[in-house]
Amino acid sequence: MREGETQEKIFAGISRPCAKGCTCVTLEESQSGGALWNSGPFEPLIKDGKIYARGSADDKAPIIAMLAAVDAIRAAGLNVVDSDKLIAFRIHGVSPEMVRSLKQAGYEPDADKLIAMRIHGATPEWVADLKKQGYDHVDLDKLIAFRIHGVSSDFIGQLQKLGYSHPEPDQLIAMRIHGVTPDFITGLQSRGMKNLTIEQLVSLRIHGID
Repeated sequence: MREGETQEKIFAGISRPCAKGCTCVTLEESQSGGALWNSGPFEPLIKDGKIYARGSADDKAPIIAMLAAVDAIRAAGLNVVDSDKLIAFRIHGVSPEMVRSLKQAGYEPDADKLIAMRIHGATPEWVADLKKQGYDHVDLDKLIAFRIHGVSSDFIGQLQKLGYSHPEPDQLIAMRIHGVTPDFITGLQSRGMKNLTIEQLVSLRIHGID
């Protein structure tokens, strides 16, 4: 490109409008071709799955990051994504694969929920583990709360062995908040305090009974 000339190249786009106009710009410049090329330096050649052309590798990581973010937005079917959330997608690792896996599991999170799930580690694999324990229609806010408070498939499995087959999501969160652990329940049962409800277990912990 000669000095003073401008040229726009659009590689990807989203048909729905963005809240602030999501325009991603990256470096576009190359040095002269030189004399060591076996093909035209400014005529891209695809060979063995690689592109040979002057400047084809310039600024490649940001370009791929932008394209991946666009792909994630499309996969999520999001109607409005502003530039701040687009950047947050890349910072926190929201990927098209994550969005598609969550859709297959029956979830369609908005941009904020996707970012929160990544921050707190609510991965599709973790969601799948919960589904195996019978928790396949848990509200997204509660899924995130599960991660914040440490509700895991292992914790649920231990409760099942102690006779608590399928606690409600709110009950599981309350148990973790107040320290109702499997060891705590086992200790009570060994002292003859069996068949306590989850509400009773939580109340005992609230009032400092170990």
